[in-house]
Amino acid sequence: MQRLIAATLLGTFLTAGAASAQTRPPQPVDSDLAYRQRVEERLSGVDYQMRGLTGQVEQLQFRLRQAETRIKKLSAELAKVKTAQAAAPPAVVQAPDTSSQPAAQAGLPAGDAQVKYDEAQGLLRVGRFEQAENAFVAFRKSFPDHSLAANAHYWTGEAQYARQRYQEAATTFLEAWQSDMQGPKAPDNLYKLGMSMQALEKKDEACASFAKLLSDYRGAPKRLRDKAVREQASLKCS
Repeated sequence: MQRLIAATLLGTFLTAGAASAQTRPPQPVDSDLAYRQRVEERLSGVDYQMRGLTGQVEQLQFRLRQAETRIKKLSAELAKVKTAQAAAPPAVVQAPDTSSQPAAQAGLPAGDAQVKYDEAQGLLRVGRFEQAENAFVAFRKSFPDHSLAANAHYWTGEAQYARQRYQEAATTFLEAWQSDMQGPKAPDNLYKLGMSMQALEKKDEACASFAKLLSDYRGAPKRLRDKAVREQASLKCS
């Protein structure tokens, strides 16, 4: 009798267990695997983006190396031109009579450094470019260590550029930039160097000058950087 009761109870327990297993909701299938797959997909996307950015950086570095090489080549070429010009016999030119002119009109303004600089600027503003060039050159010779000497160097190039003496202007702008690379006129010198090279139909050198300005002088005035970008677009710089 006891055996019969025990067997009945055991059967009831097994039947209940089987029914419970059949009514239990299905468990998620390998949720950890699905999560890992999503993480791996996201990591793959990030890796792809990083490879793209790395490629862009490497391309930019290559272009900057090209610009550096072209600037160095340009410097060597202009140095040769300057040496050849210095070796050439000076042309005989009848000097104008300036004895009755004010010193400022003769291109050699009198007075202290600031006065001389201001008068040279005045000559430039009224379009007397040759006299202005002479005045700025004289200023730099008289005051080589003055705070305005670098500015005078730049404006010497501007006076030459205004007279369409682009080869001389390019030499002046390059020398002015090299002598004061951290000065306030450094980006202006590079821009006008590029413009001089463009006028001389030297596209690669012009593009190199604009690229150097944009890469090394990110703090330059926006108007100047915008002009360099427009010139790059105009020249279709690579």
